[in-house]
Amino acid sequence: METLDDDDLWRIDLFEILGITQETEKDDVRNAYKNLAKKFHPDRYPANSAEQEEAKERFSMINRAYEVLSNEMKRAQYLDTCRLLAEHLVTTQKAAEATAAQATAAAAAAAPKAESNVAKTSAEEYKKKQSEDQYKEGQRLFARNQLDEAITAYQQAIAASPNVAKYHSALGQAYMSKGWKGMAQSALKQALVLDPKDHTAKRLFEPEKAAKKGLFDGLKGLFKK
Repeated sequence: METLDDDDLWRIDLFEILGITQETEKDDVRNAYKNLAKKFHPDRYPANSAEQEEAKERFSMINRAYEVLSNEMKRAQYLDTCRLLAEHLVTTQKAAEATAAQATAAAAAAAPKAESNVAKTSAEEYKKKQSEDQYKEGQRLFARNQLDEAITAYQQAIAASPNVAKYHSALGQAYMSKGWKGMAQSALKQALVLDPKDHTAKRLFEPEKAAKKGLFDGLKGLFKK
C-alpha cells in the first residue's frame, strides 16, 4: 500500500493549493495542476531572484498537492488523517470546556467557611490535580493497551493544564501506538517545545524529512505536446 511521504501534509489544505474542492473531477484536477505548474515553473523567472525563490516554493507545494490528490490511496489517507485531526480538536475543545466548568464548580465548593481552618483550594490548584489524575489514569489505561481510553484521558489532562510537556509526550506515544504518526509527531513536537529534555518526546520524535530529490521528475514530459 502506498503511503504519504510527508507525515505533516495533513496540516496543509492541499485542495486550496490547487484551487479545487473535494468534488472536483479527476480531469479538472489535472488541468488545475498543469495550469499552476506552468505559471509557477521556476524557469520562467530570473535566475537567483526573489521571484524565482518564491516560485520554487509554490511549485514544490503544487507538485506535492497533485501527487497526493491524484493518487487514490494517498488521497484517502490524507482525508482520513485530516478527519482524525478534526475529531481530535473537537474532543479536546469539549474536554477543555468540561474541565473548566468542573474547576469553577469545585473552586466555589471549596470556598472557606467562616472560622474554618481548612486550607483554600484554588481553581488553578484543582485544575492541576485534575490534570495529574487524568494523566495517571491515561498511564494506567495505556499500560493495559486501552489506547482510545488512554488518549481521551491524556487529552483531558492537556485541556486542564496545556503547558505540561509529559502530557503531550504521553499523548504522542499513544497516537504512535495507534499508528497515527502525523498526529503523534505533532504532540511530541509540542512536548519538546515545552520541555526539550522530555525523555519520551526525545526518544520518539522524528524531525521533519527534507524534501526528496526527484520531486519534479517527470514534469518535462508532462507539458510536451
